[in-house]
Amino acid sequence: MIFYLEEEPMLLNDLLKLIGDKIDLNKCVQVMKRTGYIALIEPFLKSVQPQNFAAVNEALNEIYLEK
Repeated sequence: MIFYLEEEPMLLNDLLKLIGDKIDLNKCVQVMKRTGYIALIEPFLKSVQPQNFAAVNEALNEIYLEK
């Protein structure tokens, strides 16, 4: 994720959607929060929200509050 964030940030959502079934969503949210670019993966977070992970829901709520 960090590589894509540095090299091709606009393709990060595509990458995450491809590997979304295989990654730890809690860790994904933690890493993106640390970088400060959590809003960049909003489309991905919306796509995995039906899985009902607390970290994803909280991240989306923070993004919505910032908007």
